[in-house]
Amino acid sequence: MQRAHRIAESLVDLAAFHDQGTHWRPMTGGVLVIDGKVWHGLPIHRSIDQSAHSRYWTSETLNEVAADLAPHVPAIADVLLELLTTARTVRLNAGDDANRAALLVDVQVIELVASMAHASHWSAHLTEHLGPTWAREVLLDELIDAHREPTGVWELRDVPQVGAVDDLYESIPGDRTERLRLRFDLALRRLPAICDALPLHAPGARRLRTLQRRLLTTSSAGQWIDELMRDYDAGVDRLRRCRDAAAHGGPSNPDVVASVRKFANSQAARVTSTAIWATVRGKDIREAHDRPRAQDTAWRAALNGPGAALNIVVDSEA
Repeated sequence: MQRAHRIAESLVDLAAFHDQGTHWRPMTGGVLVIDGKVWHGLPIHRSIDQSAHSRYWTSETLNEVAADLAPHVPAIADVLLELLTTARTVRLNAGDDANRAALLVDVQVIELVASMAHASHWSAHLTEHLGPTWAREVLLDELIDAHREPTGVWELRDVPQVGAVDDLYESIPGDRTERLRLRFDLALRRLPAICDALPLHAPGARRLRTLQRRLLTTSSAGQWIDELMRDYDAGVDRLRRCRDAAAHGGPSNPDVVASVRKFANSQAARVTSTAIWATVRGKDIREAHDRPRAQDTAWRAALNGPGAALNIVVDSEA
């Protein structure tokens, strides 16, 4: 019965991880059934939960992942619980302060997942597997965020290109709630028009012009992506040095520690999430990290291909 409780706990925790919470709570007691026959049991009791209209969809989420989980859920329950506990630790540890202990926790999480992926060293695991993906996400985030900066500025309220930013969020009806698809392609096409429409010194104008210059051609876009990947490698190197100093009692600058705290937490969250969903699907954790690396490396290489078009930058991104 204790084993059954652990399996049930891992399933509910998985749904809570996916949905950012749950109102399901364990019931006390239980019944032991062998070959369809009830052998013994204890009274089952549950407390009443009045949150009937809460935006958590635990049962729906479990139905969605059932096909992946069903063949191997008993065998992975313990690993899944460990990873889900790790994910909660990462979430609670989020921050950009100069807390050296918190920094060590994030790196310990990365070390744990790297070891599960059979990596030689946690820093090598990050640079080899996450650099291209991080660069792509920074580029796409900037493409949307740069368009948003001029919004809300009173002096720019009558500029049509500024007011059209809501079109970059496309609603996709879903079974439980509406989802949004970000229109990176539309943001890319609109860059020249919004740059021309904004006054030279308007808030966000310089940022948009810089973005336009970086995405002017496939060559300039590729150069920017390569710069971002070098920035990622430098961030990992700084994180490694900060971690070593904190772990061994060496000198460390609080400002430097604070500069890598958010980076460390975000990378810990990414590798943990990848490991969780690989475990759910019964896949090897290393292979789960290899796949996005291969996809994003190919995405970067495509910009150098014959007849490459700039829309490669934003294709196939939801």
